[in-house]
Amino acid sequence: ATTLYGVLLAGLGVVLSRLSRQDEVLIGSPSAGRVQSGSEDVIGFFVNTLALRVSPGLHEGIVDYVSAVGRVVRDGLEHEAAPFERVVECAGVERSLSHSPLFQVMFAWQSQEGGALRLGDLELEVVDPAPGQAKYDLTVSLAPGADGSIAGVIEYDADLFHEATIGRWRAVLVGVLEQFVSGASDMCLSSLRLAGSSDVALIGA
Repeated sequence: ATTLYGVLLAGLGVVLSRLSRQDEVLIGSPSAGRVQSGSEDVIGFFVNTLALRVSPGLHEGIVDYVSAVGRVVRDGLEHEAAPFERVVECAGVERSLSHSPLFQVMFAWQSQEGGALRLGDLELEVVDPAPGQAKYDLTVSLAPGADGSIAGVIEYDADLFHEATIGRWRAVLVGVLEQFVSGASDMCLSSLRLAGSSDVALIGA
């Protein structure tokens, strides 16, 4: 079965495919990396990065495409123990200081529940870190809300994109996902409307 994560990834794949005019796109995604038995109770940083290839241009229908993305996710998780650096080496990708290897867009689905931390009489509160240098051209981080909603943030390289551009892309992504769940699942991908595309030229600007 396709998960909510898979549907969101599929929607992002459509947007990136339309913007880049490519049939296939590679999207990075963090994985927990705790694949060994007993690692759940071990303190430490296990997170690995998956490079997921989604192919909106190679599928005609939304249902088939979303199902295909689900299979890509499952295949990726089956190999999540493979270190990302090793994957890059095997792919023979030439390194560059200007961008990350294999992909330039990261998608993170923060589905874990936040827990309270108590240390005796100490009072603790969550502090959001100050935004720093963007690690990728674009990072889309989404999380489920207690009321069933989905919220998140988009981090982007300000040297490459304007805030208004990111706002238009956000609207496009929301519009694509709305069409995924609005009963239009029998539509062809080519028939998807790009939300807010009254001026199509602005979407890629």
